Amino acid sequence: MGMGSKSTVIGYEYNGTVHSGIGLAMDELYQINIGDKTAWTGSIKQNGSIFIDKYNLFGGKKGEGGVRGTLDVMFGGETQGQNAKLTRYLGNKIPAFRGTVTTVFTGMLAAMNWYPKTWNFYYRRIKSGWPDNTPFYPETIEISLANGQIKAMNPAHILYESYISNTWGAGIPRAMMDDEAYKKVADTLYAEGFGLCFEWKATDDLKNLREYVCNHIDAILGTDPKTGKNTIRLIRDDYAVEDLPVFDEDSGLLEIKLQASNNTEVPSQIIVKFNDAITFQERTAYATNPAVAQGQIGRNTETNEYLGIPIGELATRVAYRDLKAKTSGIKSASIKLDRRAYDIVNGQPFRIKTKYRTNNIDLVVRATKRKENFLTDGSITMDVVQDVFSTPKVAFMPIPDAPNRPEPQPPVPIIDSRVLEATYRDLVLTLDPANLEKIDSSSGFIYAVAQSPANQCYSYDIVSRVKGAANFSEADDTGAWCATALIASDIGYKDTIIHIQDGQLLEDVEIGSAALIDDEIVRIDGLDLANNQITLGRGCVDTVPTKHSKGVMIWFIDSSETTDGVEYSYNNNVEIKLLPNTFRERLEQSQAETKAINVQARQGRPYPPGNLKINGAAYPEKVNAAALNITWSGRHRLLQADKLIDTTATDTGEEANTRYNLTVYLNDTLYKKEQGLTAKDYSFTLTTISEHQSLLHFDNNIIDEAGTVWTNNGVTFENSPDKPFNQQAIFDNNRFIQTTDNKNLSIGAEDDFTFSFWVEPTSLTNSYATIIANGYSSWGTGACFINLWGENCPNSILKSRIGLGSYESSYSYGYTSILSNTTIEVGKRYHVAITRNKGTIRLFLNGVLDAERTGNKLVFDFSKYGKTVIGRDYNNAAPSCFLQAKLDEFLFTKQALYTTNFTPPTEPYSNSSETRVKVELEAERDGLTSYQKHSYSFKVGE
Repeated sequence: MGMGSKSTVIGYEYNGTVHSGIGLAMDELYQINIGDKTAWTGSIKQNGSIFIDKYNLFGGKKGEGGVRGTLDVMFGGETQGQNAKLTRYLGNKIPAFRGTVTTVFTGMLAAMNWYPKTWNFYYRRIKSGWPDNTPFYPETIEISLANGQIKAMNPAHILYESYISNTWGAGIPRAMMDDEAYKKVADTLYAEGFGLCFEWKATDDLKNLREYVCNHIDAILGTDPKTGKNTIRLIRDDYAVEDLPVFDEDSGLLEIKLQASNNTEVPSQIIVKFNDAITFQERTAYATNPAVAQGQIGRNTETNEYLGIPIGELATRVAYRDLKAKTSGIKSASIKLDRRAYDIVNGQPFRIKTKYRTNNIDLVVRATKRKENFLTDGSITMDVVQDVFSTPKVAFMPIPDAPNRPEPQPPVPIIDSRVLEATYRDLVLTLDPANLEKIDSSSGFIYAVAQSPANQCYSYDIVSRVKGAANFSEADDTGAWCATALIASDIGYKDTIIHIQDGQLLEDVEIGSAALIDDEIVRIDGLDLANNQITLGRGCVDTVPTKHSKGVMIWFIDSSETTDGVEYSYNNNVEIKLLPNTFRERLEQSQAETKAINVQARQGRPYPPGNLKINGAAYPEKVNAAALNITWSGRHRLLQADKLIDTTATDTGEEANTRYNLTVYLNDTLYKKEQGLTAKDYSFTLTTISEHQSLLHFDNNIIDEAGTVWTNNGVTFENSPDKPFNQQAIFDNNRFIQTTDNKNLSIGAEDDFTFSFWVEPTSLTNSYATIIANGYSSWGTGACFINLWGENCPNSILKSRIGLGSYESSYSYGYTSILSNTTIEVGKRYHVAITRNKGTIRLFLNGVLDAERTGNKLVFDFSKYGKTVIGRDYNNAAPSCFLQAKLDEFLFTKQALYTTNFTPPTEPYSNSSETRVKVELEAERDGLTSYQKHSYSFKVGE
């Protein structure tokens, strides 16, 4: 990890504009490969532009860059105009390139190496480009293979178009085509799943194209002697023998010369080469006849290429078809027939039969070559072969649909990672003393640690930016995966021997190195992998011991940190992405999670004190004395340097001008706050805190823990969204609670007090929604209320605000003593605290001071008016006064619990006489407080 490094020019990006031709027509462009890597996948079916964002396709700045830019795709339609990018460079005299599919790319083509990689466009052309834009027999033109991953073209349509196309075919009229024959063949191929995918160049001969397709599907083209139309026939087992024409000596067979194949001269294995349309790789399928191989005493192999076949299953079927034809011992013959055979065409099955030979025959044959002798005797000479050529409907041993070797996998997003701010120790380990001295105390650095998301991800890169910047910047550092494990059980403040599970890369962990649990840095003092046990030094560097839950991850961070090397200013909000690398490519930025961190100048802050003790004991659960003595040890950031000093170590001293701030809470109430302490111990004696006046938990009831008796008028309950709170009360539609037991509910002019509760408005339509009130119809001295004014309140100052009011209030709007500056929103949960301390009244929202008034001596006499109501006005049953909200943890006490900003309670209030003490302790130097502070709670009592 290197902090504050300077950038160096290591190469250049190469940008340009490239005009490429694809073909005469196209239905859809669905993938682009550059070199051997996938640059784009998607679907574009009409003129448009796509943005290719593969900056790191070939390794980014650490390799040969990548590709980033805009690709215009032009389908060459009749109304297509000129491309603006081409006219910018070539002028307005260039054509619009109608009738041709082309692309124009503008952007980065490469980096470091100025030779661009080869671009391969993968597209489909099935229905476009036909004469009059009308494909022949569209119902069967497209054949879906491999569960829809491949869209192949029906070979019958390929052959049909080769005759009628005016663009690239023979251009003959459709009337000259035997549509019924072609439809029959198309139906058969569609049912067989026999689709083809291949690229054909118009510069090649049409005859070669037709032979290429016919060889694949085992078909014969010809002219129907009856109609004169171009016709087609598949070599298939699609006939009944008894229905075939028969030629014998009495019905037209004039002459026959038989020949037989020799089984020792034929292959015992057929290998078929084909192009996989998913991987775009040439692959092979096999068919073997073991009996022939045994007879030949060895395997005789023949290889056939059918590169238009797109899947292995179909290639295997074709291999068995060819093997059957080669190994069946088929008979061939040259025959002469009279004119009764005038309508027999090439490929048509018929029978030849002899009656007057020693060894009579009866064979189904097909004509392979036909010649008519018009000028002599009118006979028809044919070369025929015995019919054994049908294609199997299924493959007996199809090859897998994917290569046997695993394909390189693309990178996947990182799941487990941490982004942290560097400590002073991190800087000491990475910077020389001269550069370390130059680092300002108000700056900060960030680093990341990550766990590998997949075996093929061998490293990761880090990109970062200050929030609001347009682009992320690439770091020079490359990250190695961090050793990790999960904590097997809960950890307390003092635990030093822990058990782990699910460890990764633990063989790389060294004794004496640093690890991280949650936000606590620990030292590895022992590692017993056989028993999954670790010995720790707790609360190292600028952290303090704290509790940790079972299942959290421990990060063995030393030597695994990856930094962007940027020196940030205090309070910068930084966004980071971690991009894993495989040997194939790097994860795209758009696919990575954005992590955020606020820079707190951690490295320049004083270390928190260590060795915290209460009455001589570290982290006691209970102290049996009201007299408390708190002690601690100093920590010197500069002297400790790269050492991992744990919390139990003795005093190391402290930096100049270091002071200590101590805050004490009793039962969640601020009790004592001492700032600027120089001594490292502090003693005081606790005094008793009085019980509360009213405390309603609303845990499925209206029991008041302070003893006040309330009556429920329709209020219901539901589970609270915040744990450990249990239930909360629902107030709406004149549902309220009330009490006449007001003996505890009075406040004098000099009394301190606190109203504290959670509230979540469900509606703000009621203008004068009342949370609590004790007098309205008899409005006078001592009357008071807390209202949540609605959106329809006539006084615009009060709308959607919360406040406390009384008869003596001097504000001109609604007798309000104090009013929130923040407007309240429906559906949001707020912690509200209204306090008075020595005549100053304050209103807090979610622990933050929102409004304040001084000189307040209001008298709140709840007992004067007979009853107190929560959920509506004292006597007013008008709907405008109904509270529409959920309430939880309602507290009224004669104590000023809060005078400054605070963290809202995370546990229910207690009315118990047992005292709970929380101690917070931090260091401060030159206005900077320690990055962490001690925060420990314990009980005090006999």
